[in-house]
Amino acid sequence: MPRPRTFDEEQVLDQVVEVFRVRGFDATSVADLETATGLGRQSLYNAFGDKRAIFDRALDRYRARAGELRETMAERGLEGIRVFLGTSVEALTEGDDRPGCLLTRTRAEWTADEELPAACGANDRALRSFFQDRLDEAAEDGSLASAVEPATAAELLLTLAHGMSTMASGGASTRALKAQVELLLDRLGTAAE
Repeated sequence: MPRPRTFDEEQVLDQVVEVFRVRGFDATSVADLETATGLGRQSLYNAFGDKRAIFDRALDRYRARAGELRETMAERGLEGIRVFLGTSVEALTEGDDRPGCLLTRTRAEWTADEELPAACGANDRALRSFFQDRLDEAAEDGSLASAVEPATAAELLLTLAHGMSTMASGGASTRALKAQVELLLDRLGTAAE
């Protein structure tokens, strides 16, 4: 009879996410995952499957946490975008490793994989929708510049989000990335007219 699990799967997945964010899939060994989680190889395999299955679960966890952040935001319009991107910058630039976004790293590392682009694409659609909704709110409340088309601006903000991840992993400062966010939002707002 198997022993019951004595660990929190969500907590373990959070630890696994950080390993994959820092090292990437290829450079991460199962021994790295054992060290990070304090679990043995067999416990990891029993709970999650092989290394690829562990990675897939970690990626799903990462996407879910990002979705939770977007869904719980109270701020609307351009301020909602500012808060979301500011929070993202903080997460991207924390710690010494500065790994950036797991999804951006995955997209770069797994160019030949057929399944992962779908996972990354689903996240892009959700993030684009979030930006579009906030921009539509800004258009309704009059804080969006009249010349700005929300769908195009949502694409620009998605590009900024991916670029910030790459820049953060390359050592860009929190201050520099937040300045980019402010510059773009100032240009999108009615103050730029």
